[in-house]
Amino acid sequence: MADLQQEVAAGSRELVAGEAEMRASFTTLQKELQAQASDIARQRGNLEAERQAMAQERRVIAKERQADSLIAAAIKSSAELLLYLLPLAIAAYLLWPPDKDAQSQAAAEILIEDFVSAHPRITQATPRISGPSDTSSTS
Repeated sequence: MADLQQEVAAGSRELVAGEAEMRASFTTLQKELQAQASDIARQRGNLEAERQAMAQERRVIAKERQADSLIAAAIKSSAELLLYLLPLAIAAYLLWPPDKDAQSQAAAEILIEDFVSAHPRITQATPRISGPSDTSSTS
């Protein structure tokens, strides 16, 4: 019986020692698990911050693209308007030439008067030579 009690006592000591060792390893595992959980939470926070930064960057890029497309459309419309107005401007320039100076206008008026007068002073009227087509009209 004494042997049995010694065996029970030895078994109880081993059980207590095993339980203490198990509790120590359980505590270690629990600390490691908490450290991993906090690491995962920190990584999630970093990922969320990165996601928000990327979303903000996408919004900025979208606004830039929209502004660029508006500017491009405005430039294109302005260029088309200039192309449509250019022929009108050329026609207006040709129809209404810029004002000439007074001397040029006076000289032009004198030449016109001389051309239409019966007795030209500047330009001599040259006699017209009758050609072969004039003789056919007299027949």
